[in-house]
Amino acid sequence: MRLRIQIESAKDIILPRSYNHILQSWLYNQISDPAYRLFLHNQGFKFEKRTFKLFTFSRLQGVWRTGSDKKSIIFTGQVFLEIASPLITLMQEVAHSLLLGPASYWNQNEITITGLESINETLTPRPDGKWQLSALSPIVTYSTIEAGNKKQTNYYHPGEPEFSKLIKSNLEKKSHVLHELGWDEYAPLTGDFHLRPLFDPLKKHGIGFYYKNFFIKGYMGDYELECSPEWIKLALDTGLGSKNAQGLGMVEMAVGPASL
Repeated sequence: MRLRIQIESAKDIILPRSYNHILQSWLYNQISDPAYRLFLHNQGFKFEKRTFKLFTFSRLQGVWRTGSDKKSIIFTGQVFLEIASPLITLMQEVAHSLLLGPASYWNQNEITITGLESINETLTPRPDGKWQLSALSPIVTYSTIEAGNKKQTNYYHPGEPEFSKLIKSNLEKKSHVLHELGWDEYAPLTGDFHLRPLFDPLKKHGIGFYYKNFFIKGYMGDYELECSPEWIKLALDTGLGSKNAQGLGMVEMAVGPASL
C-alpha cells in the first residue's frame, strides 16, 4: 500500500540537505497508539539477526533550491511525500493523523496537509518476466567488515554483483517476516531474481548524504528486474535494499521505457 501526501506551507520550507531523520521522526509521531509507536521505533520485526520496520518513504518531491549557506534546501509551493508499507495498522494510523490531527511541523516549518491519495498498483504477470522500477529515494546496499579494531562499511554500486544479491536476500527475509505474521499474500519468495541498472552507475545517480551523523551512499535511477510479480509487490510495499525506514529504497513502477 502506498500513500501520496500533498503538503503546503504559508512560507518556504527550509530543511537541512540531509533531512531524512526529520521526516522519519514526523512519521513516527503520526502513530497515535504509543505502544505500537514504541514497538515499531525501538524493536520492529526480527528475522534471524536482522530487524525490519517494514515501511519506507520517498524523497520530497517539489520545486526546490539550495540555500545560500549551501547546507540547506528550500522548497517552494506544493511538496509531495510518499509512504509505502504492507502494515495496514501503520498506514491507517498515519492517514488518520494526517487528515484529522493537529498542525504538523518539520523543524520550525509549519506544514498543512492538503491532499492524501491511496495508491494500489495491480501487477499482471509479464511473459518475459521483466519489470522496470524507478527509485523515489536512494537504494542502499552495503557490507560491514572488521578493519583492525574498527568497523568499515563498504557501499556497493548497481554495477557490482553484490548489489543485486543483497537486494534479493533482503526481500527474501522480509517475505519470511510477513509470512510469519500471517500475511499469506507474502509467502516466502522463490524463483529467480535479477536486477540491473538502466544507467551507468559509474557516471551518475550516486548520492552521498548523512543520516544524522552517519555517511550513507545510495543510487537513484531506473532499474530492470527479472522476476515474478511477488518480488515486485514486496519491493513496492517495503522498498529495495537496506535502511528503508530511514527513507531509502522506495520505488515505483517506471513510466515509459528506460534505457542506458
